[in-house]
Amino acid sequence: MSDHGEQSYANWVLRFAGASIAIAYSLGFLVVARHLSRYEVSTFSLLQTQYLVAGIWTVTPPILFAVVQRTMERFRDTASRFPISTWRQLFVIPAVTGIPFGLLIGTLSQLLGGFEGFSWKLFARMWFFYLLLSIPADLAWMSWKSAKESERWYVGRHALPLYLTVLCLGILAYASNFATMVYPLIPYSLGGGKPRTIVFIPGKDGLPVGIARDNVTGRSTSYKLLTETDKSYVVISPTPNEESIEIGRDTVHGIVVLKESVTP
Repeated sequence: MSDHGEQSYANWVLRFAGASIAIAYSLGFLVVARHLSRYEVSTFSLLQTQYLVAGIWTVTPPILFAVVQRTMERFRDTASRFPISTWRQLFVIPAVTGIPFGLLIGTLSQLLGGFEGFSWKLFARMWFFYLLLSIPADLAWMSWKSAKESERWYVGRHALPLYLTVLCLGILAYASNFATMVYPLIPYSLGGGKPRTIVFIPGKDGLPVGIARDNVTGRSTSYKLLTETDKSYVVISPTPNEESIEIGRDTVHGIVVLKESVTP
C-alpha cells in the first residue's frame, strides 16, 4: 500500500471512529436525559463519560444483531451455490447459520439475565425494535447503492431522505424505550443507570432537612441514589408526590453504598 493509500485509510479510520463516538455520545445523552427526566433531574452537570458509556450500551445490541445477521446471510448465499442436495439446503444450511445467532442469544440472555427485572418479554421488545429499525436501514442502503437505471419507485436516491427520516425517528423511539426499560436495569458498576442503595453519614450539623434518620445506626435510612455530581447527591424520594431529593455534598460527611440483596 502506498503512502497516499495508507494516509487515506488512516483518515477513513479516524473519521469512522470520530463519527461512532459522536453517535454513541449523542444517543447516550438522550438515554441518560430520558432516564433522569422521569425523576425531574437535570443531566447537564453529569460526567461526560456517562453519556458515552450509556451510548455504547444502547448501540451494542443492534450492532451485534446486524453483524450476526449479515454474516449468516453471506454464508447462506455462498453455501447455496455449491452442488449440494436439496435436504441439505433445507436443513443443514439453516442449522449451521443459526449457530452464531444462537450463541448471541445465549450470551445476551446470560449477561442480561443476571440483571434484576430483566425478562424475556423485555428481550422480545428489544428484538422487535431491531426488526423495525432494520427495514428502513436496509432500504436506505439499497437506495444509496442503486444505479440510476435500476431505480424503482421504492428504491432510489429520491427515496433516501424518506428512509433516513424514518430510521432517525425509529432510533429516537428505540433510545427512549431503552432508557425506560433497559438502562435502569444495568448495574452502576457496568455503567448503567440502576440506582444504588445508600445511607448518608451525618455531617457536623447532622442530617439535612428531609432526610430520615435511623436511630439504631445514627446514619440515615436507606435511599436509592440516582446520580451524583461534584456538588450534590440525587436520591429517589420515598414520599408520595415527590420525585427526587437533591442533597448538597457539603451537608453530609459522606455516603455508604449498601450491598444489594441477591434474589435466589
